[in-house]
Amino acid sequence: MISNYEPHLKRVYRRAGAEVDELGRADGYGKYPVCCGAFEVSEHVLDRMRASLGIDTPLYTRYVPTRSVVTQFLEMAA
Repeated sequence: MISNYEPHLKRVYRRAGAEVDELGRADGYGKYPVCCGAFEVSEHVLDRMRASLGIDTPLYTRYVPTRSVVTQFLEMAA
């Protein structure tokens, strides 16, 4: 998953068991730089995060569309 975050949150993510690969950062958009990172979202990482956080419920529910975005676009254009 690709997401933006503030640099100080990287430590919070690490303590929660998440892995983030910082792809880049930009200054000048507020009080702190804005980082862009790739987060691994695998069962291994989700299990480690649940253990670190002391929970056993799902961390998120993955949305799987019934039709692709391209199909939806083509249907709207027709």
